[in-house]
Amino acid sequence: MGGGDTQQVRTQPMRIVSGFRPTGRLHLGHLWGALRNWIRLQDEAQCLFFIADWHALTDGYEKTDGITANTREMLLDWLAAGLDPAKAVIFQQSAVKEHAELYLLFAMIVPTPNSTDVSRKLNSSRPSSLIGTMAE
Repeated sequence: MGGGDTQQVRTQPMRIVSGFRPTGRLHLGHLWGALRNWIRLQDEAQCLFFIADWHALTDGYEKTDGITANTREMLLDWLAAGLDPAKAVIFQQSAVKEHAELYLLFAMIVPTPNSTDVSRKLNSSRPSSLIGTMAE
């Protein structure tokens, strides 16, 4: 490569990390919007897909009784849709303590975004977890 060629050669496979919050049953929007892409990407990249059960606490932290059942149902839905544990890492966020440690470190060094979601949470009369909002 030379002479103004800006194309880069990838020496390592692309890594993708993504997750869903288990706040209820999955619907066609999940399948159409993300899962069909995840199923394709698991053959093209190193994929880590997680059930974001800690993130589910950012909205509805006062009512957590459905998170365990929703987590189980979400995993079953993912498998039924075609996610393959032999091709992608699938994990539950709360089962990997390093996930929270890494988030804490990032929260200390990454500036707070100026977004409408943050402004909405700040101006809401309902208490909220702004830290959790930043990670969504």
